[in-house]
Amino acid sequence: MILLKLGYGYNRKSQYKIIEKEIFKLFIRKCFDIKELQIIDIELELHNFLGAENCFSNLCKLICDTSINSNIFFGLARICKSIEFLFLSPCLNDNEGLIELIEVQKNLKYLRCKGTKDQFENGQCDGIEKALKKQWHTLIHFSIDNLCFNPTIFPIFKNLQKLEITEKKHVCLNKGYYRNLSKSKYSNLQILITKNITHNIVEKIIEKTNGYLWKIDITNDMHEKIDHENFIKIIYQHCPNIKLINILIHENKNLLELEQLLLNCQYLEGIVIESPPIYRSLDERINGNELLEIITRSAPIGLHKIKVYKNLEISLNSLITFFENWRGRMPLYFHTIMSYSKLNKDYLDIIEKYEKEGILKEYKDLNNYPSPVGW
Repeated sequence: MILLKLGYGYNRKSQYKIIEKEIFKLFIRKCFDIKELQIIDIELELHNFLGAENCFSNLCKLICDTSINSNIFFGLARICKSIEFLFLSPCLNDNEGLIELIEVQKNLKYLRCKGTKDQFENGQCDGIEKALKKQWHTLIHFSIDNLCFNPTIFPIFKNLQKLEITEKKHVCLNKGYYRNLSKSKYSNLQILITKNITHNIVEKIIEKTNGYLWKIDITNDMHEKIDHENFIKIIYQHCPNIKLINILIHENKNLLELEQLLLNCQYLEGIVIESPPIYRSLDERINGNELLEIITRSAPIGLHKIKVYKNLEISLNSLITFFENWRGRMPLYFHTIMSYSKLNKDYLDIIEKYEKEGILKEYKDLNNYPSPVGW
């Protein structure tokens, strides 16, 4: 073990910088073929150290922010041409060196950016945005947390396989954002993850896909009115290969469309059912017995993960019948909310019985997990 103790006083900062520089020099000289680099609050121009080319020439993943000294990025741009994953957090303003680094990449596939509300309206990242648009042909994953670019960037990325969009709760996004999201084509999209994006826009995105979507994870804390039946219908009409999905169900009549989803989506493996935010405080219930009957008669063979963030009224006999009918299928993950008056010893004994028999892989009482989480 090496213990370095810096004295207190005016020279402490300069001592620290000297030691930091020597450590980096040693690290870069001795290490070869670094694949991942995270740059945070650093002033040293690493590319000028002996051995930097051998150390960073095959760099695949870079995590950084836009406040880093531009010269560092200029230096890396001369060495690093094979970065596949770029995470900008935060992405707050243009950086000429970073722009050049992005432009020289030959195979940038994964982009994740974290910005601030309405940042794009001030044109703070226009240069970075233009550089990223030049990489449209290789980008397949785009994750953005609070839009930091002009929304016209969305139609450019034609080869996306994964799109993840997160916005702050109660943020009112401008019409240009939604217009560009909805008019874009997502021909190769396989994974769609959104948070606090209106269902109307999510529907339009799904309708612009080519049937390759296998995961849809939608979280929405906004109190908006939703046509739940139409949303479910759009999913089973446009997503025949869906494996993992979460949907909103408010009333028992929505169960009819749920059954159609189960019948039409034969690759389904996991489903999350929850209440729309606007109705959550009402503590409404759906007919749990009918829900289990629908799942029993219509679930595709691969479905084995069921999570229901709703109060269910399930009779003991219906629960037993459901588990008995599950024999011969994949062991079931069954997470749900049942009122504590229902979840008595008889129910717990039945759950334990089918867990021991291997029919039930895992039961979880979601009363203890109030925030919906996908599979």
